[in-house]
Amino acid sequence: MKYKYRKIPDDTDPLKRWIARPILQVRLYYGPNRQDIRCLVDSGADDCLFHTSVGEVLGIDVQAGRLKRFAGIAAGQFVDAYMQPIQMQIQGFSEKIDLEAGFTDSEWVYGILGQSGFFDNYRIIFERYRGRFEVTSRARLRLPGT
Repeated sequence: MKYKYRKIPDDTDPLKRWIARPILQVRLYYGPNRQDIRCLVDSGADDCLFHTSVGEVLGIDVQAGRLKRFAGIAAGQFVDAYMQPIQMQIQGFSEKIDLEAGFTDSEWVYGILGQSGFFDNYRIIFERYRGRFEVTSRARLRLPGT
C-alpha cells in the first residue's frame, strides 16, 4: 500500500515552515485494549518505541517490562525504555503482527517504527522525491510453495 509523506511544522529551521516525513497510522493492541497512533517510519531505529502515555492508555504496566537503553535519539543522550509484548495493525492492512516494543517517557519519542518488529515484517520503499512511501506485508511477498 502506498502512503504520502506528511508535512509537519519544522520548529528546528526558521527558514522552513514544513518538513515532509514518512508518517504511518497504526493501531496498537494489548489484550482487549487498543490505541490508534501516528508513527514515524524510521529505518535508523533499532526497535519500535512509543511514549509511556500510549502504554498507559493500553493498560500496560510499562515499568514491569525489561529495561533497554537506546542511544542516538536525543542528541547524544541515552533514552531508557521498557520492552513489552504488543500487537500492531497498519492502517489499510487486515493482519496484526506480534512485536516487542519499548515504552519511554522521553520527550523525543511519541511513536517510532523501527527495524525490530516493523522492518522485519514489512518491505518498505521510500520515494521521497515523489512524496510517498510503500509498505508491503512480508506475508504478501511470499511466493506460492515457499
